[in-house]
Amino acid sequence: MHIRTPIPAVSTGQIAKLLAHRYGDGTVYLPSGWPRLWLTASQAGGYVSSDGYVTRKGRELLARCEA
Repeated sequence: MHIRTPIPAVSTGQIAKLLAHRYGDGTVYLPSGWPRLWLTASQAGGYVSSDGYVTRKGRELLARCEA
């Protein structure tokens, strides 16, 4: 049995800030010193795939924040 642990709240602004740090192929990287929680929450929220790529939902968030 797998027990899910709750992910502490991370704002969409923080997630968008993280998503802006990506390589040309769409892989998200966590800058040195940034909380790993941001990446974990981004994956749990569906903004980043388990492989570390920006998802459609993540691209939509970036488009809203960059507009």
